[in-house]
Amino acid sequence: MMGTRYKCLVTVFLILLASPEISHGCEMEGVIFWHFWQDVSIQDVFEGVVVNRSTSNILGIQSVTQTLTNRGPYMEVLMLDSFFIIRTNESFKYYEEYETSHQISVATTFNCVGGSTNSLTFIITVNDTNNNDPIFRPDDVYEFTMIPPLPPGFQITNNLNQILVRDIDLTTQRINFEILDNSYFIIDYDASSTTPKEFLASLKTTTFIRNIPETIEFIISATDVDLTGDPRRTSNATIRIQSDGSFELPEELVFSQTFYLADYTEENQIRLQEPITLQQGYHEQVTFSLVSGISILDEH
Repeated sequence: MMGTRYKCLVTVFLILLASPEISHGCEMEGVIFWHFWQDVSIQDVFEGVVVNRSTSNILGIQSVTQTLTNRGPYMEVLMLDSFFIIRTNESFKYYEEYETSHQISVATTFNCVGGSTNSLTFIITVNDTNNNDPIFRPDDVYEFTMIPPLPPGFQITNNLNQILVRDIDLTTQRINFEILDNSYFIIDYDASSTTPKEFLASLKTTTFIRNIPETIEFIISATDVDLTGDPRRTSNATIRIQSDGSFELPEELVFSQTFYLADYTEENQIRLQEPITLQQGYHEQVTFSLVSGISILDEH
């Protein structure tokens, strides 16, 4: 009996404490305790009304403060008749371009009937969608000038020669890079970027490249990896690698054939059935030698 009495007293006491906040001053649909923030969420592609609440005893808006973002404001806040409205403005369509935060705080102070004021904060969560392609910067053609020869594992990209992709989606974690139809180079994701929304690639040789007689050109792709669960998006760029011409090793000698047939005569002479020729590496006079093991048997 005593326990029930105390419980009733506590309940009445709490109601009395809360009742001044409920009964006097500003009132808004869905709001009991004004010092608790209100949670709402929208997608990053949303445009329109975010909050629409009926009110009473509100004379108008005294001030609005929007925080948790780098730029903005991204929301328009107003009273329309007796309704409190928060809606996106023109800047919100560029939200992902400048922001990394997933939330916008909108704190509003109201002028209430009777001369008092009340403040209420809405936390607007912006849910990411994969609505932006990865974009190569500054454009989708990269040209590198090298001094051959290039050893295996040689780093083509560096601080001055970068392959950079910008992806403005809020939850992009990394970029997967691939090379299309070229086995002389390999490309990987480089996690060294400290700039939000920018992702680097590392381009290296896979084999020894003796010289670059003409421009090497191939295509690379960039595919985003994010937390949205949406289909991934891919963009392509062109890579061109050329020699600066200041130094080149002579081309490696390559015979036109692997085997040459010859006849051995009774006069102890060797007569080739067809001439020995080179398909690569000849620039001036070339000396051919007949070698067995490490001993030179004949020389021409």
